[in-house]
Amino acid sequence: AGWSSNSPYSLLGGLRSSAQMISYEIAMGLALVAVFLYAGSMSTHDIVEAQRTALSPFGIDLGLQSWY
Repeated sequence: AGWSSNSPYSLLGGLRSSAQMISYEIAMGLALVAVFLYAGSMSTHDIVEAQRTALSPFGIDLGLQSWY
């Protein structure tokens, strides 16, 4: 839309909006990659199980969860 209006200001606004969307998606993606690497799986079930067993001192399941 910024390009089709034939105005340099709207073009710069469109470019700024695109850059913001890309930068936020990169940050969100890196946060998810960190969880996948820490849990060792991309399966949501395995991630929840890894979080559940993270707070099991001495092998005793307390039913508490640790959030990544």
